Amino acid sequence: YLAFSPDGKTLFAVSELSPGFDTTGYVYSYAIAEEGPAVLRSRQPTYSHAPCHVRIHPSGEWILVSNYVGGVVAVYPVDEDGLIEAATQVLTHEGTGIHSRQESSHPHATTFAKNGSQVLVTDLGANVIWWYDFDKTIGRLTQTGQYRVELPPASGPRHMVVHPNGEYWYVLNELSNTLATFQRKGGEVSLVDTVATLPA
Repeated sequence: YLAFSPDGKTLFAVSELSPGFDTTGYVYSYAIAEEGPAVLRSRQPTYSHAPCHVRIHPSGEWILVSNYVGGVVAVYPVDEDGLIEAATQVLTHEGTGIHSRQESSHPHATTFAKNGSQVLVTDLGANVIWWYDFDKTIGRLTQTGQYRVELPPASGPRHMVVHPNGEYWYVLNELSNTLATFQRKGGEVSLVDTVATLPA
């Protein structure tokens, strides 16, 4: 998975290594020049295997990495030159679902909400969206009131986006081939609609 910094000068990438190749996966940063190839600038461990997603904070000062294996999401500061510094937090999630691929937590992606002050983690294995407050001064995630937003059984949430008005969440479910719409009212979120992504 690849993602650019807000100024377009740095490219971030995760290497989806499995346990047979190394003790951890990694996240990398590359400098992007106007001409010539990208230049490797930094690398940090992701503290688990199969890192499958990297998300940049709107400020460009933080990145979050999701590891499909191990339930791990890690937070890293990024300096003004695009160098990834040591993780400020490494969270391990737990949970299962009824599908055969939901034997353990599998974070698939993170999404920032409320101008970067909150983080949503789609967890295919636990069949939930983890909901955190994000303190961008220290790079730390803390639980919100609801914290755990359930999906219909065997959904397998993979990616999501938040409507610009902040009221609606749209969640793409890999296992059920559906798109779920949630509505947020204050500190509570509820499922309002689910549609198939495949024809009848």
